[in-house]
Amino acid sequence: GDPITAARLVTPIDSSGALAAIGPLTSDEAAVVSATIGGTSLPVLIPAATDAGLTTLSQTSFQLSANVELQGVAMAEYAVGTLKADSAAVMTSGESNYQPLVQSFVRRFEKLGGKVIATELYRTRDRDYGPYLTDLKGMILGYQPDSIWYINAKGDTLDPEGVPVHIDCLYLPGDPAQLRQILPQLRFYGIDAALLGSDGWGDTLIYRMGDDVTRQAVFPSQFIIHENTEQFVTFSAAFQQRIGSKPSRLACLGYDAVKLIAEAVLSDANTREALVRYLSLRPEYSGAAGTISFGNNRENVAMPIYRVQAGQALPLETST
Repeated sequence: GDPITAARLVTPIDSSGALAAIGPLTSDEAAVVSATIGGTSLPVLIPAATDAGLTTLSQTSFQLSANVELQGVAMAEYAVGTLKADSAAVMTSGESNYQPLVQSFVRRFEKLGGKVIATELYRTRDRDYGPYLTDLKGMILGYQPDSIWYINAKGDTLDPEGVPVHIDCLYLPGDPAQLRQILPQLRFYGIDAALLGSDGWGDTLIYRMGDDVTRQAVFPSQFIIHENTEQFVTFSAAFQQRIGSKPSRLACLGYDAVKLIAEAVLSDANTREALVRYLSLRPEYSGAAGTISFGNNRENVAMPIYRVQAGQALPLETST
């Protein structure tokens, strides 16, 4: 769990002549290790870290988990490509780990021709989201935050809180506990929009809130394991026989990392340089943890998308 220790440990691994290294686990450690091996030939497969830019620090590092920025990109592309959305609003926590998602969504959405007309940030400790939703409505409607009344195009005077608003989509990345409090309030405050989320939506309690609350929201996540795939079933059976329990996602990722290296060696990629070439050019890989498809910077660009429907998270291609 210490970046300096991780950097110190990878140096003797490199000098030992090992074909490759797997790890480290978290993004801070992975970033330091990638920078440390930047001038070497050692391939490093990073299974679980999700920060963006890790593989730009070295020409021989590979990221098996898609980085968090791809969540925002995937939702922006879905909004424009599938929903045909022209406008969007964003509401999320002000915590720093949500900002890369928001920034990538806004950049991609606007590059595709859309316009983000409102952004609202709440605090982690908040429990009442009414003031934030009221502010969000104000930005969508175009009235000043300190206004008491809103005058519509016909000259009528109305209470802003009572005016329903519609926007093409609302990007709502967040923590499951906070999302469970925000979602029912959207209807109360009269905000109508297609809902787009983040991996935080992958929560059973959110699914059970009902389609009238979740509005069949769409969200990206790489953390949902498909237990019916051939790859997972095969690995899980062997894992349970040896360990006595079902494998976690981290176990699946470790298995996939070793299997990718073994597959390369069996294809005669038995030097560091050959292994890097093999992995860089390898087509999409279906593993126990999911799909791995390396992009130009050797990062996994596969980001599955799900729809919250009938109490489940259904892969988008199978939902209705």
